[in-house]
Amino acid sequence: MSIGTIPGKTLVAIADKLREKTSTTESITPEDMPVKIDNVFEAGKKAEYDVFWDDFQSKGTRTAYNRAFYMWTASIFKPKHDLKPTRADYMFMDIFPEYNSKGGYSLAKALEDAGVTLDTSQCSNFSYMFYYSYVNEIGEIDTRSAVSVNAILSYAKYVKKVEKLILKDDGSQTLTASFEGAYALKDITFEGTIGESIDFQSSPLSKASIKNIIEHLSDASTGKSVTFKKSARENAFTNDEWAELIVTKPNWTFALV
Repeated sequence: MSIGTIPGKTLVAIADKLREKTSTTESITPEDMPVKIDNVFEAGKKAEYDVFWDDFQSKGTRTAYNRAFYMWTASIFKPKHDLKPTRADYMFMDIFPEYNSKGGYSLAKALEDAGVTLDTSQCSNFSYMFYYSYVNEIGEIDTRSAVSVNAILSYAKYVKKVEKLILKDDGSQTLTASFEGAYALKDITFEGTIGESIDFQSSPLSKASIKNIIEHLSDASTGKSVTFKKSARENAFTNDEWAELIVTKPNWTFALV
């Protein structure tokens, strides 16, 4: 079978259509056309991306993100708009399941790669936000609009680092089961005041993290306790260092499990 030539008017028509689909006015030669066809394909994918995420995120106005990303993989978690939840309960439940047994995947990196931010400053519900997720690194989480921070990292067994967890200054928020099953949590920085009992017995916290937690325990609370993993305390502090540290919060009961 012989290959004929393509009439000039056909090439012009193809070039016109390529310019239309790629929103350009530049000249296109026959040699350029294979690349331009690829560009049309990419433009089509971008259009589909825009349609999906504009709808899913209500063009950036969505606030109810409860259970929003249940079982989403890293390859499809590519938000177009900044995330500004007022409800974040179960928001990232089981997210990034393909990283099970692979050490988890960084939510901070996924957001950075997508070019968006997570702003939780107006969020009032954090229950089980990362429940059984496969996230290993989290950026800043501002909880000051919430009455409780209960179970926020419950069984988030891959989380190693939380860049910053911001609490209210008055220490009024409850922290029940906030870190239950957080078996990998080593680095966490608090801001604000811990005024209610809190339990880290699952977590192999670093020395800096333990010191930060104790520094943020309320000086006014009474009858409250803080629990640490015994091996974390023993790995981080000598007996004298530990005694010197906990005496700074005589109103708190310290437990090691």
